[in-house]
Amino acid sequence: RRSDVLFTQTPGAEPVLKKSWLRPHATVIASGSDQPTKQELPVDVLANSKYICDLSKQAVRVGELRSAVAANAMTEDDVYAELGEVVNGSKVGRKGEELIVVDLTGTGAQDAAIGQVAWEKLSALRK
Repeated sequence: RRSDVLFTQTPGAEPVLKKSWLRPHATVIASGSDQPTKQELPVDVLANSKYICDLSKQAVRVGELRSAVAANAMTEDDVYAELGEVVNGSKVGRKGEELIVVDLTGTGAQDAAIGQVAWEKLSALRK
């Protein structure tokens, strides 16, 4: 309840947190939902957030967005941005006190980029 940033990585089919546990300006990064049977976040968290995902067409099928769409709480049009849009600056990330959800369902390019950054940081430590 005191954290500004939460990261979830679970294989579960039930939400692992409640909206009342989150600070109004928290950032929740959910990376466990990558199959239609998984869900880490409750629908009310998703529906009341600035929702950012890695790939909206994938998130609506297997990400957290899927459960919110199934509950008629969100549509694909409610996606604020894809992660690449925030990273490249075409969409602003945080604007003040707002709940942000980043839903990472996993993409090959994203995995490769994360691996590259990890390799560069590890290589820098060896010097």
